[in-house]
Amino acid sequence: DEGLKNEISEYGALLEKQSMPILADVLVQEAVSEGVDRIFFRLLREDGSEVIATDMGAWGSVKTDAESLVQAAAGSVFVTVVEASGESPACRIVFGAAGPGLIFQIGESTESTRSLLGVVLRLFVAAAALLALSGAAAGALVAHRALKDLRRMTRTAELISAGEWDERMEVNPRGNEIDELAAAFNEMITKTHGLITRLTHVTDDIAHDLR
Repeated sequence: DEGLKNEISEYGALLEKQSMPILADVLVQEAVSEGVDRIFFRLLREDGSEVIATDMGAWGSVKTDAESLVQAAAGSVFVTVVEASGESPACRIVFGAAGPGLIFQIGESTESTRSLLGVVLRLFVAAAALLALSGAAAGALVAHRALKDLRRMTRTAELISAGEWDERMEVNPRGNEIDELAAAFNEMITKTHGLITRLTHVTDDIAHDLR
């Protein structure tokens, strides 16, 4: 998210120094280099009409609500998470003012991240289900507790897969098998997020050098 916010500042500075056509060329090149199905750039007026837009063919009908435009025009730089809907993929969208009456909008697909976390989630749920079945064999009370933990963990994993990287599994002090699995999952998510962040910084640096 910080990388996207920094790009808003960079392109705003570029717009101040260069003409609109030059900015449009830079944005198109950036989208092509990263993949037009992975990122898009739009420069909007306060009423939501487009001034500049890269190839939006893979993004369907990405909607821009009036409240986001108002906040961005007032000077806020913020990120929203958009769930997949119809032809529009799941993505993160950052808004920020680009100058008087102009707003930058950068969208980045979260589909690759969701796919990775989906695999992790399926493995996690399978392991937790086995533990729940083991608990069922030991007694109804243990089984009920295990299933409750499973539902709680599944919900947390779904939030993470939707882009809420700060979410973590709650680890209870009793330290049973479910808690050990939750602790291992938390550590894995932290490492995965760190890896994705480092890769994003590398690609951002390369794109910046190319510009």
